[in-house]
Amino acid sequence: MYSCTDNSFFQSYVQAGDPQATSEVLKAFANHEDYRVRRRVAENIATPVRVLVALAKDPEVEVRIAVGTNVSTPAYIQLRLCFDQDLSVRLGLAQEAPAVGMILDMLIDDDNAWIANQAKRTIQMFENNCSTGQTASADFSRYLTQFRRQRSSGETRVHGSG
Repeated sequence: MYSCTDNSFFQSYVQAGDPQATSEVLKAFANHEDYRVRRRVAENIATPVRVLVALAKDPEVEVRIAVGTNVSTPAYIQLRLCFDQDLSVRLGLAQEAPAVGMILDMLIDDDNAWIANQAKRTIQMFENNCSTGQTASADFSRYLTQFRRQRSSGETRVHGSG
């Protein structure tokens, strides 16, 4: 554990979150001994995909959640995290899946009712924001349109999680 006077930890933490950090710096910090620095790398929008792939397998749940909720994380990595064995990772995605409707759609079918309900609430929140004139990404707006059509026509999906 680091004390409040440990400048090296704080310097590493700040550098790991810097969107101007080089890919070499982020790659090095992705292997830091302190999970909080690795989590900071996972949150950074400048983190290269290959580093996010590695961090998606980190033993610390908070790091994997940060990867899954980073807007720069490709959907295929988020999709993998939809099947994480730790409920906290899936719940984190259900609460904050960054404008990737497919991920929320997967989590609606999660075997854990808490996660499925959170995914539904997140979709409803986006729907409410869109109906009140707040902006959503074009991808998510397209997803919502498709999602509404599927639900109203009773179409079923061919996937689940858990």
